[in-house]
Amino acid sequence: MEYKRLKRYWKLIQKDSSKLDIIHFSKWTHFNKWKSTSDVVNETIAVDDNLKKTYEVYQILLSDIRCENSKGLREHLTLFKDTVSEQMKVAINTLLEYFEYVKNTLSTDITNGPLEGTNNLIKSIKRIVFGYRSFYNFRNRVFIIKNLMKPIENYQAAI
Repeated sequence: MEYKRLKRYWKLIQKDSSKLDIIHFSKWTHFNKWKSTSDVVNETIAVDDNLKKTYEVYQILLSDIRCENSKGLREHLTLFKDTVSEQMKVAINTLLEYFEYVKNTLSTDITNGPLEGTNNLIKSIKRIVFGYRSFYNFRNRVFIIKNLMKPIENYQAAI
């Protein structure tokens, strides 16, 4: 039963605890009683003490990241380094190794999201059109979709 709960509700465990609902109750598949999402998470992680401790550390680290508190994040990473599961230790060691980059990420609003979106758009166009004969036409289609170029009105293709 515990395995099924962990397998089914893993997304709730990853969710920020401040976003879990504690007021509204509903029926859950692997529980006999009506429960809130917070109750589901608490009963699911209560299976193992190591999982519960790791969950608590995870929530503290999420809070530091959400509040952009790089100093507190570093303190918590070093403090909880040895008290969590082996998988979490690997993640904490990686964050500590690249902490300068993490600190930069927390201190700025710059992201590579728009660039990744453009790359995804180009790959989608390549999948849809099954290849253009000319790179020029492919490039123009990307520009038109991204509104970087206007299509020519009443264009007649040369035959």
